[in-house]
Amino acid sequence: YLKHVLQQAIATTVAAILVVSTDSHSAFRGFADWILITVWVMGAQSTIGAVALKALNRVAGTILAGVLSYIIIYVVYLLNGLSYQNQASKYVFMTLLYPATLSFFHKGMLESSPEYQYAWYVMKLTLPIVVLSGYNDENPNPETAAWRILCILIGLAIEFVVKSLVYYRESSTSARHEIQRMCKSMSDLSSESVEPPIEKSQKEYFLYTPTHASGAQAAECALNID
Repeated sequence: YLKHVLQQAIATTVAAILVVSTDSHSAFRGFADWILITVWVMGAQSTIGAVALKALNRVAGTILAGVLSYIIIYVVYLLNGLSYQNQASKYVFMTLLYPATLSFFHKGMLESSPEYQYAWYVMKLTLPIVVLSGYNDENPNPETAAWRILCILIGLAIEFVVKSLVYYRESSTSARHEIQRMCKSMSDLSSESVEPPIEKSQKEYFLYTPTHASGAQAAECALNID
């Protein structure tokens, strides 16, 4: 656990520097917070394999949700008469398309296999951030999704590099150690459950009776103890 804490501390420090630095924060157009958020989310994974799987889910979920979000925005833009101004038709079409897409993501999360559920969860979070962030603008603004995806990729790169260089640990090694620990626990539990309980007097009998004593001497010793 100390190794995992050290990994997380280093990754968080690197990400925090990018967030609090004035130059980097302005360079990322104020989206540098997503680098730190990504490191925090990925920090729960202690092995390279787990980080890679979750990173794949997060990147795929963010990109797919970003693409679908801008499809919704530009469909509304088209149906609103090539305009994104706040008109009644804009509200109607957005109200129809946005909840329908969100429901599709939720259905996918419930029905997908466990290793890919996180991707659907990320899509559910990304959709409102992209669709609603520039909702009051007069023109669609695709920069929100682009900068967010870039910052997430940087956060994933930081986490992956730290996990690779600081106490590198493969998923197979972690799984093998966990199986060994479970087998030892099961063995100890089995030994305790099979071994019959011994009364205190019996323990004293075996403790104080000499191994070379005869049967009569052992019986006499047991009577004295009772």
